[in-house]
Amino acid sequence: MNAVDVKSKILISILLASAVLGLTSALYFYNQYAALLRSYGELRRSFSKLEEEYRVLYAMYDSLSDEHVGLKKEYRILEASYSALRTSYQRLIGSYEDWRRYALSYLFLEDSISRVLNDSEISNLASLAQSMISRPDDYWCSVKELYDYVRKNVEYTYDPPVPYPPLASDLEHGIYVKTTYRQIVLSPSEVLSCKQGDCEDQAILLYALIASYQRYIYGEERILWLIDITLKDGMEHVAVAFPVGEGKLTILDTASSYYTGYPSALGSENPYKELEKYSNWFSRYGGIATIRVYDIQDGIPIKVVSGNIHDIAYFLIYGLRAQ
Repeated sequence: MNAVDVKSKILISILLASAVLGLTSALYFYNQYAALLRSYGELRRSFSKLEEEYRVLYAMYDSLSDEHVGLKKEYRILEASYSALRTSYQRLIGSYEDWRRYALSYLFLEDSISRVLNDSEISNLASLAQSMISRPDDYWCSVKELYDYVRKNVEYTYDPPVPYPPLASDLEHGIYVKTTYRQIVLSPSEVLSCKQGDCEDQAILLYALIASYQRYIYGEERILWLIDITLKDGMEHVAVAFPVGEGKLTILDTASSYYTGYPSALGSENPYKELEKYSNWFSRYGGIATIRVYDIQDGIPIKVVSGNIHDIAYFLIYGLRAQ
């Protein structure tokens, strides 16, 4: 074999090796390309699927967004309704409490004073007081005539049971108790209208008549008291009283037909003696246990003193004089 043949064989071997290598490389790259095509196809399918899911989710988002807007509108409407309801509720509670205070002013003496002994009630009695009085300048005679008017023209009647208004919070929670009180405190105008009343009604009317007489007819306002009495058997009673000079007392009680003085004239007495006598007037009830003395200033009850009859007498002789 000559040198040319050897070179040719070598060249052919190289070419064949190169061809094989090229085919191998081509096959490798083809397989890679095919794999990439498959991956790309899968990615396209995944993308298409995600795109479809996105469209579905976006549609859901649009729907939820619309619902959100609708819910916000409904919330604002509900919020406005709640605010209006809360305002109405607070107004209702306030109105009920106002009404309850008014109702209590018919059940309890202290609560009633601003309603029954205000300036309007007292001033409205001036003409009536004037018509009853024969000698306006005679204080004692005039007060006795006012006492006689109430005694003769107002019939004593017992109060019927009246429902007690519960607290608003008790009503709200359903824990109120159905309770009644045998007490109705009437104003002077109400007593004059029906011509009847129990002890506190008569005492309030007499107090108002005397106060009106002092202010608008006599021209001098003197000390005048309402006395709230608890008897030893637990009963309550109300009358009118006033101090006289240094250490004397006058009591006016139309409901019990009692007054300090003589059968034909009003007078005053030593407080110990008078209160002992007045307590004995209620002997069938065990006498007087305690007395609360109230001065009325601008429709407001101011407690002057309280205690048993000896406490009150001591105050009238020593305490009142020191003021």
